[in-house]
Amino acid sequence: MVAYLIAVGTRLAGVNALGVRLPTVILSTATLWIVYRLAAERARAAAPGDEAPSRAGLWAAGALAAMPLFAVGGLVATPDIPFV
Repeated sequence: MVAYLIAVGTRLAGVNALGVRLPTVILSTATLWIVYRLAAERARAAAPGDEAPSRAGLWAAGALAAMPLFAVGGLVATPDIPFV
């Protein structure tokens, strides 16, 4: 799967470091968005009509972004990153 991701990245950005790392950065950003949405939906279900959903989503996405494995994994192309 990593080879396919790198192939797509090099077609989009050229054969350079950006092309190799672009897919993992995009997938990391998408993962943060999904975590935000999931936490916000869970908080909305728990407390309807409250501002907590957006704060819960931000806290969840922020906690994930602060994890060293996630931060390093967003730049390194290894077979495990698309599955994290």
